[in-house]
Amino acid sequence: MMTAEKCRRIGTIILTLFLLCPLAKAQVYITDYKINKTEKYLFSEYETTFSTYRTEDGDVFVDEFIVDIELPEKGSLDEVSEKNIYEKISSIINGNTKDLSPEGMIHKYIDEKCLSKYETHKIKGDAECNNFMSSIRSKNPMLSEEMLWEPAYYGIVTGKLICQTNMFLSYSVTEKTCNAMTCIRKETVFVYDIVNKRFLDENDILLPDKAEAYLELVRSTMTREQKLAYNKSEVNYNGNFYIDEFGLTYVFNSDNYLDEYDATIHVLINAKSVRLMTKPESVVYKFFNIGQVERVKAKKQNKAVAIN
Repeated sequence: MMTAEKCRRIGTIILTLFLLCPLAKAQVYITDYKINKTEKYLFSEYETTFSTYRTEDGDVFVDEFIVDIELPEKGSLDEVSEKNIYEKISSIINGNTKDLSPEGMIHKYIDEKCLSKYETHKIKGDAECNNFMSSIRSKNPMLSEEMLWEPAYYGIVTGKLICQTNMFLSYSVTEKTCNAMTCIRKETVFVYDIVNKRFLDENDILLPDKAEAYLELVRSTMTREQKLAYNKSEVNYNGNFYIDEFGLTYVFNSDNYLDEYDATIHVLINAKSVRLMTKPESVVYKFFNIGQVERVKAKKQNKAVAIN
């Protein structure tokens, strides 16, 4: 029985042969994909992988796409929080907030960002595959099963929970696309204030008289290599930050994609500096001040502690 992999390999050869005929219309064959869901505490992971096989100038290429998103479980947060977080993630990966289901987000991402540029044809199941291959083989008895191809393009989108307490959660969405020459990586991060039901920006966190000093701290913390990779004359607030136990981390997506530099730059402002510059009423202040007290107590007792 012909395996799916064998069918796909032969399919790529067929596509190339079709290109040799001026009247033939090239098609792209896409492996079927399904969304796998892994249950986690409070969050679930949705993952899918699929490939397209296309022809270009007589050569066969395989394009691989991976979608891996971690989303809140239904009922894990209150209804308002869940809706806001789903909308935020959906707006990042799809550009709109109409479809909030995890499966809908992934299907929409694949259809609109990955498959829209190809004319597609799907082969489903061994029977259809074998019938299709038999008809082609009868016309091309000398068709070889061996052919090499190389990845020409692949796309990855990943959603990741960075830190969650009963006061806030930090989340990231990373999108990476590569072709034979260039890889572009864009990371969007955000902090959701669970207590006050809103996403945080600098104005929600910083004391007014500390804003400029904090911005200067961000600038001075960037390394020389990071500044070169960022390749911009000025570094300003961008609202693209997350919070974890180590402090507050800014994320800058560089427009300068040099091989020796990471296109996404992370600038960590340590917890001690954050504590000194944040508003006492903010969840960030409470996390780094009240939490710090508990950590000191735990350290003296030689215990581990998780601050919620």
